[in-house]
Amino acid sequence: MIGRAIARVFGWIFGALDLLRKTLHFILLLMLFAILAAAVGAGGTPVVPDKAALVVAPEGRLVEELSGDAFDRALAEATGDAEPEVLVRRRHLEALVENV
Repeated sequence: MIGRAIARVFGWIFGALDLLRKTLHFILLLMLFAILAAAVGAGGTPVVPDKAALVVAPEGRLVEELSGDAFDRALAEATGDAEPEVLVRRRHLEALVENV
């Protein structure tokens, strides 16, 4: 009889602590979502001046296909013998020519 009463009291205490744990986790999750939403929404749209221009300054030769295979390029870059190349795709060229 007394053992059962003690078990009930401890069961109630642990149930209350579990409810408190779940509530605090939920509040923490809501705070995390609020911080994430504030970080995403705070960016805004950048202001671009009327006479602004996009400057494209590639460093290296413009190529349609990189020379050599991936291993050769990695080896040349590791040894410092790599000639810089910038991969340009046809759609990039068309976009550049279209906006000139």
